[in-house]
Amino acid sequence: MNSFILQSLLVASLGFVSAFPENSAEANNEGKQTARRLLKPVHRTLQVADRKNADLGKEDVNVTDRLPVRLPHLFAIKDEECKNCTKTKDEAEPLDARITNSLAHGKASKERPTTASVKMQEQKLKAAWIKYADPPHTMQPMVAICASMLQGARSEYAYSPCSMEAHESLELLLRAEPYCKFFDKDFKTSVTDIEKQADTWCGKAACEPSVEVLADIEKDCMDVAVEQPDELLAYVKTHKFRVQGLKGTLSEFVSSWQKTGCFPKVCTTLEQQASQVNDAYIAYSKLGSAHASFATEVKLEGLVLYDLYTVSGCK
Repeated sequence: MNSFILQSLLVASLGFVSAFPENSAEANNEGKQTARRLLKPVHRTLQVADRKNADLGKEDVNVTDRLPVRLPHLFAIKDEECKNCTKTKDEAEPLDARITNSLAHGKASKERPTTASVKMQEQKLKAAWIKYADPPHTMQPMVAICASMLQGARSEYAYSPCSMEAHESLELLLRAEPYCKFFDKDFKTSVTDIEKQADTWCGKAACEPSVEVLADIEKDCMDVAVEQPDELLAYVKTHKFRVQGLKGTLSEFVSSWQKTGCFPKVCTTLEQQASQVNDAYIAYSKLGSAHASFATEVKLEGLVLYDLYTVSGCK
């Protein structure tokens, strides 16, 4: 009886808890929102305004925290419409073949290095996810672990915002976000708030500006992939992107990344994202036809990463 009361209090303290979409329309809407969240490599901007300026020559500043798979702050383990894109399809590698190759690429890609502590906590998250994914679809383990991760991260950042423990807790939240957002409607907002604390107290790595440019390019490409997937490859190859006050084709940005020595970091970021997106696609594709549209959105994310990776010349 006491155990039941404690569990009830826990759920009540979390506020409104939302389960997975109940129909394909809701799943499609959730998928589109998550697609702009999962692709994000890193969120480091300070006091960024979510605005777009239609006047040429003026800087566009975009909030990119809606793009899904993201790299954590300072965490390092050694080891416009398609106006300029070509309207002809690429005959060398058709869309279906690229989707197949993107899935293989995601499966073969190396995941982001992390610590033993993060791996251990991630295993607990996966165990809770399995209890939800399999009958009788028990929600309580996911509700509890998502709440625990948030509280742990808040405590670490309050005590020492730039410590390894704080960055570990943030990375864990970023890994959990694609799943926990369905069990706590405020989870994404809470993670973003913690990120802003890291932005305030901790600095940037040398190549983060390049990765931030990549984040905006990915967001631009994802919009095309959702609306016109057949046009994505031509768009990636020929479009002049306007991001971070800069304008150029992908090849021009690659040249600038090579000059600054940040091209390897960009390629590594794309590869690590592909791995995490692939994991999310597998997890959601196992949930059945009710979530098929969401799984399709995630699969398109993998296609965006694959096209950017290959067109950029990453090896």
